[in-house]
Amino acid sequence: MKYTSEDFEQAKFAEHEDGRIAMRVNPHLEEPWESLEDYHSDANMAHNGWVPVPGKPTITESELEEIRTGWGKIAAQAWLRGFTKAGGEIIPDPEPTNAEKLEQLLWAINKEHEGEYLEDEAAVRAWAEALDAAGITPPNVKDN
Repeated sequence: MKYTSEDFEQAKFAEHEDGRIAMRVNPHLEEPWESLEDYHSDANMAHNGWVPVPGKPTITESELEEIRTGWGKIAAQAWLRGFTKAGGEIIPDPEPTNAEKLEQLLWAINKEHEGEYLEDEAAVRAWAEALDAAGITPPNVKDN
């Protein structure tokens, strides 16, 4: 669906297909939208593939940590103030699935052996999913 400037005039948040989140910080500014990398007008948001988000978006604690790591503490704090002021919410990370726990275990084993086994993230994920499908659970998991 193609959005117009008018679609963004009433929204408080928007997201991009690449995972970025923007918020409408001040409707009286020429560029009222703020994302981590820039400020945008309603027309720019519509033209560049942003999607208005109804309600309030959430980010997980690990996503927030990625923002802090990627953008630096000061930029992340400024963005976070705007995000929470506009109604965004930070939520706890979901409990990892069995396959995700197996993937973490495979990476830990690989690290112990100085990376001599696994190099490809997709291969590690495929191994973890195959082990999960076979009913394998990592150590220290309930009922194991």
